[in-house]
Amino acid sequence: MSRSNEMVYNEVRRCIKKYSFHVEIVFRTGYVRARIEQEEDRHSFRFQKPDGYQYPDLMLIRWTIERIIDLFGIKRASWIFGEKSDWMTDFIPMIEMTESVNLRVSTDEIFRFALKKCGKKVGITCENPPNFDIGTLGPFDFEEIILRNCRWLSRNLLLNSFMNCRRIIIQNGSLRPNDINLFFRKWADENSPIERFEFSNYFIRWWHLFGLLEGIRTEPIRDIDVEGVPFDPMEPESSYLAFQRNNTRTVLVKYKGRIVLSREYQERRVQENGNKENELPENE
Repeated sequence: MSRSNEMVYNEVRRCIKKYSFHVEIVFRTGYVRARIEQEEDRHSFRFQKPDGYQYPDLMLIRWTIERIIDLFGIKRASWIFGEKSDWMTDFIPMIEMTESVNLRVSTDEIFRFALKKCGKKVGITCENPPNFDIGTLGPFDFEEIILRNCRWLSRNLLLNSFMNCRRIIIQNGSLRPNDINLFFRKWADENSPIERFEFSNYFIRWWHLFGLLEGIRTEPIRDIDVEGVPFDPMEPESSYLAFQRNNTRTVLVKYKGRIVLSREYQERRVQENGNKENELPENE
Protein backbone atom coordinates (compact mmCIF):
# COMPACT_ATOMS: atom_id res chain seq x y z
CA MET A 1 0.00 0.00 0.00
CA SER A 2 1.46 3.36 -1.00
CA ARG A 3 1.78 6.16 1.50
CA SER A 4 -0.79 8.33 -0.29
CA ASN A 5 -3.35 5.50 -0.41
CA GLU A 6 -2.83 4.70 3.25
CA MET A 7 -3.15 8.37 4.19
CA VAL A 8 -6.49 8.71 2.40
CA TYR A 9 -7.88 5.51 3.90
CA ASN A 10 -6.75 6.25 7.47
CA GLU A 11 -7.99 9.83 7.34
CA VAL A 12 -11.39 8.79 6.00
CA ARG A 13 -11.70 6.09 8.62
CA ARG A 14 -10.76 8.50 11.40
CA CYS A 15 -13.35 11.01 10.22
CA ILE A 16 -16.03 8.36 9.82
CA LYS A 17 -15.65 7.28 13.43
CA LYS A 18 -16.34 10.84 14.54
CA TYR A 19 -18.96 11.90 12.00
CA SER A 20 -20.74 8.93 10.49
CA PHE A 21 -23.81 10.55 8.92
CA HIS A 22 -22.59 11.09 5.37
CA VAL A 23 -19.35 10.41 3.55
CA GLU A 24 -18.48 11.34 0.00
CA ILE A 25 -15.12 10.67 -1.58
CA VAL A 26 -14.66 12.47 -4.89
CA PHE A 27 -11.87 11.70 -7.32
CA ARG A 28 -11.22 14.86 -9.28
CA THR A 29 -8.24 16.12 -11.21
CA GLY A 30 -5.42 16.56 -8.76
CA TYR A 31 -6.88 15.72 -5.36
CA VAL A 32 -9.14 13.50 -3.34
CA ARG A 33 -11.85 15.14 -1.26
CA ALA A 34 -14.00 13.71 1.50
CA ARG A 35 -17.06 15.36 3.00
CA ILE A 36 -18.40 14.13 6.30
CA GLU A 37 -21.75 15.44 7.55
CA GLN A 38 -23.92 15.09 10.60
CA GLU A 39 -27.61 15.88 10.73
CA GLU A 40 -26.98 19.04 12.74
CA ASP A 41 -23.40 20.05 11.98
CA ARG A 42 -21.34 19.82 8.82
CA HIS A 43 -17.62 19.21 8.77
CA SER A 44 -15.57 19.30 5.59
CA PHE A 45 -12.17 17.79 4.99
CA ARG A 46 -10.02 18.22 1.89
CA PHE A 47 -7.09 15.97 1.20
CA GLN A 48 -4.61 17.89 -0.94
CA LYS A 49 -2.70 15.78 -3.40
CA PRO A 50 0.68 14.47 -2.18
CA ASP A 51 3.82 15.33 -4.12
CA GLY A 52 3.86 13.45 -7.37
CA TYR A 53 0.23 12.35 -6.98
CA GLN A 54 -1.47 11.90 -10.34
CA TYR A 55 -5.10 11.55 -11.39
CA PRO A 56 -6.31 8.36 -9.68
CA ASP A 57 -6.26 5.32 -11.90
CA LEU A 58 -8.63 2.37 -11.82
CA MET A 59 -6.47 0.41 -9.39
CA LEU A 60 -6.49 3.21 -6.82
CA ILE A 61 -10.23 3.66 -7.27
CA ARG A 62 -10.85 -0.04 -6.87
CA TRP A 63 -8.67 -0.20 -3.79
CA THR A 64 -10.49 2.71 -2.15
CA ILE A 65 -13.94 1.38 -3.03
CA GLU A 66 -13.12 -2.07 -1.69
CA ARG A 67 -11.84 -0.64 1.59
CA ILE A 68 -14.81 1.69 2.05
CA ILE A 69 -17.32 -1.03 1.18
CA ASP A 70 -15.64 -3.48 3.55
CA LEU A 71 -15.55 -0.82 6.25
CA PHE A 72 -19.28 -0.10 6.07
CA GLY A 73 -20.56 -3.48 4.92
CA ILE A 74 -22.45 -1.87 2.06
CA LYS A 75 -25.48 -3.80 0.81
CA ARG A 76 -26.95 -1.33 -1.66
CA ALA A 77 -25.35 0.47 -4.59
CA SER A 78 -26.34 2.84 -7.37
CA TRP A 79 -24.36 4.19 -10.31
CA ILE A 80 -24.23 7.25 -12.51
CA PHE A 81 -22.52 6.35 -15.74
CA GLY A 82 -22.22 7.34 -19.38
CA GLU A 83 -20.15 9.80 -21.38
CA LYS A 84 -17.84 12.29 -19.69
CA SER A 85 -19.26 15.72 -18.91
CA ASP A 86 -17.75 18.93 -17.62
CA TRP A 87 -19.50 18.84 -14.25
CA MET A 88 -19.21 15.11 -13.53
CA THR A 89 -16.21 13.25 -12.27
CA ASP A 90 -15.10 9.98 -13.78
CA PHE A 91 -15.78 7.91 -10.72
CA ILE A 92 -17.70 9.01 -7.61
CA PRO A 93 -18.08 6.64 -4.68
CA MET A 94 -20.54 7.76 -2.03
CA ILE A 95 -21.42 6.01 1.20
CA GLU A 96 -24.49 7.01 3.17
CA MET A 97 -26.40 5.74 6.17
CA THR A 98 -28.93 4.39 3.67
CA GLU A 99 -26.25 1.94 2.56
CA SER A 100 -25.85 3.32 -0.94
CA VAL A 101 -22.86 3.79 -3.18
CA ASN A 102 -22.86 6.08 -6.21
CA LEU A 103 -20.28 5.33 -8.87
CA ARG A 104 -19.70 6.70 -12.34
CA VAL A 105 -19.36 3.71 -14.64
CA SER A 106 -18.16 3.94 -18.24
CA THR A 107 -17.09 0.36 -19.01
CA ASP A 108 -18.55 -3.07 -18.46
CA GLU A 109 -15.43 -3.98 -16.46
CA ILE A 110 -16.24 -1.34 -13.82
CA PHE A 111 -19.92 -2.28 -13.92
CA ARG A 112 -19.14 -5.94 -13.31
CA PHE A 113 -16.87 -4.98 -10.43
CA ALA A 114 -19.58 -2.79 -8.89
CA LEU A 115 -22.25 -5.48 -9.25
CA LYS A 116 -20.16 -7.88 -7.20
CA LYS A 117 -20.07 -5.36 -4.35
CA CYS A 118 -23.57 -3.91 -4.39
CA GLY A 119 -25.73 -6.74 -3.11
CA LYS A 120 -29.31 -7.16 -4.26
CA LYS A 121 -30.63 -3.57 -4.42
CA VAL A 122 -29.41 -1.51 -7.35
CA GLY A 123 -30.16 1.94 -8.73
CA ILE A 124 -28.93 3.13 -12.13
CA THR A 125 -29.08 6.76 -13.29
CA CYS A 126 -27.97 7.33 -16.85
CA GLU A 127 -29.38 9.77 -19.41
CA ASN A 128 -26.80 8.92 -22.08
CA PRO A 129 -26.53 5.40 -23.46
CA PRO A 130 -23.78 3.43 -21.72
CA ASN A 131 -20.60 2.64 -23.59
CA PHE A 132 -21.43 -1.05 -23.46
CA ASP A 133 -24.41 -3.36 -23.79
CA ILE A 134 -25.87 -4.08 -20.36
CA GLY A 135 -27.82 -6.97 -21.87
CA THR A 136 -24.62 -8.96 -22.20
CA LEU A 137 -24.24 -8.92 -18.40
CA GLY A 138 -27.75 -10.20 -17.62
CA PRO A 139 -30.20 -11.55 -16.89
CA PHE A 140 -30.22 -9.99 -13.41
CA ASP A 141 -32.00 -11.25 -10.31
CA PHE A 142 -31.93 -8.18 -8.05
CA GLU A 143 -34.40 -7.79 -5.22
CA GLU A 144 -34.92 -4.22 -6.43
CA ILE A 145 -33.74 -2.40 -9.53
CA ILE A 146 -34.34 1.35 -9.98
CA LEU A 147 -33.70 2.85 -13.42
CA ARG A 148 -33.75 6.66 -13.42
CA ASN A 149 -33.69 8.77 -16.59
CA CYS A 150 -32.68 5.71 -18.61
CA ARG A 151 -34.22 6.86 -21.88
CA TRP A 152 -32.08 4.29 -23.68
CA LEU A 153 -33.88 1.40 -21.94
CA SER A 154 -35.48 -0.69 -24.66
CA ARG A 155 -38.30 -3.19 -24.52
CA ASN A 156 -35.99 -6.08 -25.37
CA LEU A 157 -33.54 -5.10 -22.65
CA LEU A 158 -36.35 -4.91 -20.09
CA LEU A 159 -37.80 -8.29 -21.08
CA ASN A 160 -34.49 -10.11 -21.45
CA SER A 161 -32.48 -8.71 -18.54
CA PHE A 162 -34.83 -7.72 -15.71
CA MET A 163 -37.74 -10.20 -15.67
CA ASN A 164 -36.08 -12.16 -12.84
CA CYS A 165 -35.97 -9.16 -10.48
CA ARG A 166 -38.51 -8.91 -7.66
CA ARG A 167 -39.15 -5.16 -7.86
CA ILE A 168 -38.64 -2.95 -10.92
CA ILE A 169 -38.97 0.83 -10.74
CA ILE A 170 -38.48 2.89 -13.90
CA GLN A 171 -38.51 6.67 -13.48
CA ASN A 172 -38.73 8.97 -16.50
CA GLY A 173 -38.33 6.20 -19.02
CA SER A 174 -39.17 6.26 -22.71
CA LEU A 175 -41.03 2.99 -23.19
CA ARG A 176 -44.19 3.21 -25.29
CA PRO A 177 -47.66 1.87 -24.41
CA ASN A 178 -47.18 -1.24 -26.56
CA ASP A 179 -43.89 -1.92 -24.74
CA ILE A 180 -45.61 -1.77 -21.36
CA ASN A 181 -48.48 -3.93 -22.62
CA LEU A 182 -46.04 -6.59 -23.84
CA PHE A 183 -44.26 -6.48 -20.48
CA PHE A 184 -47.57 -6.94 -18.63
CA ARG A 185 -48.48 -9.85 -20.90
CA LYS A 186 -45.20 -11.63 -20.30
CA TRP A 187 -45.39 -10.89 -16.58
CA ALA A 188 -48.94 -12.25 -16.34
CA ASP A 189 -48.41 -15.35 -18.49
CA GLU A 190 -45.04 -16.52 -17.20
CA ASN A 191 -43.95 -17.55 -13.75
CA SER A 192 -42.03 -14.33 -13.13
CA PRO A 193 -40.87 -13.49 -9.59
CA ILE A 194 -41.73 -9.80 -10.09
CA GLU A 195 -43.79 -8.53 -7.15
CA ARG A 196 -43.92 -4.88 -8.10
CA PHE A 197 -43.44 -2.89 -11.29
CA GLU A 198 -43.55 0.90 -11.25
CA PHE A 199 -43.18 3.01 -14.34
CA SER A 200 -43.35 6.74 -15.04
CA ASN A 201 -43.14 8.22 -18.51
CA TYR A 202 -43.77 11.61 -20.08
CA PHE A 203 -44.86 10.03 -23.36
CA ILE A 204 -47.84 8.10 -22.01
CA ARG A 205 -51.16 9.80 -21.26
CA TRP A 206 -54.49 8.70 -19.89
CA TRP A 207 -55.92 7.84 -23.31
CA HIS A 208 -53.32 5.08 -23.58
CA LEU A 209 -54.87 3.26 -20.63
CA PHE A 210 -57.31 1.40 -22.84
CA GLY A 211 -54.46 -0.37 -24.63
CA LEU A 212 -52.06 -0.88 -21.75
CA LEU A 213 -54.02 -3.75 -20.23
CA GLU A 214 -55.50 -5.15 -23.42
CA GLY A 215 -55.63 -8.93 -23.33
CA ILE A 216 -54.51 -9.16 -19.70
CA ARG A 217 -56.62 -10.87 -17.05
CA THR A 218 -56.48 -8.59 -14.03
CA GLU A 219 -58.56 -7.75 -11.02
CA PRO A 220 -60.84 -4.71 -11.35
CA ILE A 221 -59.06 -1.47 -10.59
CA ARG A 222 -61.72 -0.41 -8.10
CA ASP A 223 -60.81 -3.37 -5.87
CA ILE A 224 -57.11 -2.60 -5.68
CA ASP A 225 -55.65 -1.29 -2.47
CA VAL A 226 -52.17 0.25 -2.60
CA GLU A 227 -50.32 -0.08 0.69
CA GLY A 228 -53.48 0.43 2.70
CA VAL A 229 -54.72 3.40 0.65
CA PRO A 230 -57.71 2.85 -1.68
CA PHE A 231 -56.94 3.68 -5.30
CA ASP A 232 -59.05 6.35 -6.97
CA PRO A 233 -58.91 5.82 -10.75
CA MET A 234 -59.95 9.46 -11.26
CA GLU A 235 -56.91 10.80 -9.43
CA PRO A 236 -54.23 11.69 -12.00
CA GLU A 237 -50.76 10.34 -11.38
CA SER A 238 -47.66 9.89 -13.49
CA SER A 239 -46.86 6.25 -12.83
CA TYR A 240 -47.89 2.79 -13.89
CA LEU A 241 -47.81 0.09 -11.25
CA ALA A 242 -48.19 -3.67 -11.28
CA PHE A 243 -48.51 -5.72 -8.11
CA GLN A 244 -48.48 -9.39 -7.27
CA ARG A 245 -50.06 -10.32 -3.94
CA ASN A 246 -50.96 -13.66 -2.44
CA ASN A 247 -49.94 -15.45 -5.64
CA THR A 248 -52.54 -13.41 -7.53
CA ARG A 249 -51.23 -11.21 -10.31
CA THR A 250 -52.79 -7.79 -10.10
CA VAL A 251 -52.13 -4.80 -12.31
CA LEU A 252 -52.70 -1.26 -11.10
CA VAL A 253 -52.49 1.55 -13.62
CA LYS A 254 -52.18 5.24 -12.85
CA TYR A 255 -51.97 7.85 -15.58
CA LYS A 256 -50.38 11.25 -16.12
CA GLY A 257 -52.58 14.23 -16.93
CA ARG A 258 -56.19 15.13 -16.30
CA ILE A 259 -59.40 13.73 -17.65
CA VAL A 260 -62.02 16.34 -18.50
CA LEU A 261 -65.11 14.72 -17.04
CA SER A 262 -68.57 15.25 -18.42
CA ARG A 263 -70.99 17.47 -16.50
CA GLU A 264 -73.28 14.51 -15.81
CA TYR A 265 -70.48 12.59 -14.12
CA GLN A 266 -69.48 15.65 -12.08
CA GLU A 267 -73.05 16.20 -10.90
CA ARG A 268 -73.33 12.55 -9.88
CA ARG A 269 -70.08 12.79 -7.92
CA VAL A 270 -71.34 15.90 -6.10
CA GLN A 271 -74.59 14.17 -5.16
CA GLU A 272 -72.84 11.01 -3.95
CA ASN A 273 -70.28 12.84 -1.86
CA GLY A 274 -72.69 15.40 -0.50
CA ASN A 275 -69.92 17.98 -0.67
CA LYS A 276 -71.58 21.38 -0.78
CA GLU A 277 -68.31 23.17 -1.48
CA ASN A 278 -67.91 21.30 -4.73
CA GLU A 279 -71.37 21.98 -6.08
CA LEU A 280 -71.30 23.14 -9.66
CA PRO A 281 -72.82 26.50 -10.67
CA GLU A 282 -76.14 26.40 -12.39
CA ASN A 283 -76.21 26.85 -16.14
CA GLU A 284 -76.86 30.35 -17.22
